[in-house]
Amino acid sequence: MRPLNDAIRDCLQLVTANLAESWPLDQCNGAYLATDLYAESPLPRWPQSAMDGYAVRYAEAQAGQTLQVGELIPAGHWPQRSLVKGEAARIFTGAPLPTGADAVVIQENCQTSADQQEVLIQQTAKLGEHIRKAGEELAVGDLVAQKGTKITPGVLGLCAAQGWDTLPVITQAKVSIIETGTELKSPGQALDGAEIYATNALTLAPLVKTSSAQLNSVFRAKDSVQTVVDTIQRALESDVQVILTTGGVSVGDFDPIHEALEVLGAQRHFWKVKMKPGKPFSVASIQSRAGAKCLLIGLPGNPVSCVVSYLLFVHPLLQKMAGVPEEQCGLRRINCILQHDLRKTHHRAELFRVRLNRMTQEDTGKSFYGCELTGGQSSAWISSIAQADGLLYMPDQPCQYTAGQQVEVSLLPWVELEAVKHYF
Repeated sequence: MRPLNDAIRDCLQLVTANLAESWPLDQCNGAYLATDLYAESPLPRWPQSAMDGYAVRYAEAQAGQTLQVGELIPAGHWPQRSLVKGEAARIFTGAPLPTGADAVVIQENCQTSADQQEVLIQQTAKLGEHIRKAGEELAVGDLVAQKGTKITPGVLGLCAAQGWDTLPVITQAKVSIIETGTELKSPGQALDGAEIYATNALTLAPLVKTSSAQLNSVFRAKDSVQTVVDTIQRALESDVQVILTTGGVSVGDFDPIHEALEVLGAQRHFWKVKMKPGKPFSVASIQSRAGAKCLLIGLPGNPVSCVVSYLLFVHPLLQKMAGVPEEQCGLRRINCILQHDLRKTHHRAELFRVRLNRMTQEDTGKSFYGCELTGGQSSAWISSIAQADGLLYMPDQPCQYTAGQQVEVSLLPWVELEAVKHYF
């Protein structure tokens, strides 16, 4: 059996970031940049007012001074003339500054005459006050965002301000899921005899998107070698880059994945990982009819083993293909305090499902997270995942953690930590 960390590294080395595509700006959120982006225009593009008020020559705008009101300059309108001596221009937030103006007096510090022709300055202006200088946010050539940056709403807004309507992003991997098991029925169907409801594909489908990949298709195959072979070939027709199978990857009489891989002529990379849950995990590759390489990843059939194996191996692999820098791939981690003793005696790395509990330190009042097991840890108990916030790792040797010990928990991708408060 392959050690857990070796298997994770080996999986990541099987892929590189995909090629770049140009996507419409409004579809880029969550994708990763394929190149560095540099400003082509300054921000702001020209000197502009930061407030509603009056553009003035600051040396003339002394408290008690009355100035003539020249033109009115709303946002989106270019000044029609320069500011002359003894004059102020009525100006609004974001409007271009007229030539000759070097300060803005906010309207709260001014009193306008009844006919709007004069303005009394009530507070002395300061040089450059309430003016946004051209290029003070971004100068031409400044770095807007680095290659590998995840495109967020903030990044989208900054790119829109440059006038870009498309962005170069890394293509997300296309994924197919093949759920194996003659005993499986879809939720909502009537069960007959020893049939059970299928859960793995429904659990994995939203995770694929979370991993910055595209779910291309979902199939179900009975436990026969030929059916599995046929289904894999159907999936390959869509030019997918990754095929995930669930179940049928162990060594039982009704586990057809290994024989199906032989029939397909797949290249086996490894099988079995020194971990619990999820030992029967398989990675192979095959060429599609078009000659493109496709990874065939066999996930265990037990629901918990399936999800844990996906999170440890497939999640970072798909992220890397989508352009996430390798050092940023995988699950986020958080330090917690273990709330009870935890002991294991076997020689496999184990991933315990834990829930987080917000706790308060009595002497300081500071908040922290404690963690505890989500009850039974059977690989067949999907409730241990449904109730979990993260995975607690214990290495591949007998060991014991004690209550009160600080431990590191890998957060499940869908977990949002509770806010401490909603105000400042």
